[in-house]
Amino acid sequence: MNSYILRNDQIKAAMITAVAMLPVGGDVVLEVVIREYKAKRSTAQNDLYWEWMTIMAAYFSRPPRAFSKDDFHDLMRHKFLPLENKTVGNTPMPAKLTSTTALGVSRMYNFMMQIDVWSAEQGCYLPRPEDSDYQKYRDAAQ
Repeated sequence: MNSYILRNDQIKAAMITAVAMLPVGGDVVLEVVIREYKAKRSTAQNDLYWEWMTIMAAYFSRPPRAFSKDDFHDLMRHKFLPLENKTVGNTPMPAKLTSTTALGVSRMYNFMMQIDVWSAEQGCYLPRPEDSDYQKYRDAAQ
């Protein structure tokens, strides 16, 4: 199956051609979905994010209480992302922490910026590699 990100008329024409050539009828039923494109967070953002979670877990751990990177992942989602509400049929489910997996690059940057500020306010200074996507977004925002 092909996926097209419509950035220009040339790609649009290729997509129209591909759809026109699809078989119709018979035993195969196809679905064509058009939705707004949302870039997912980058691998570099993800790597830096988990590095931050590891650093914060180590910084805030004090015997006998040790925190894991997953503990801080949950804490940061609780502090800075809205809870996800879900209803199955007519039954409302308990709200749960928002997953960071589907955050786009921009939304992930905003989330990380909030973490960066909060962590610094607590005295835990997080690394910002000069070539990271986070730093590039930060520089562009200023």
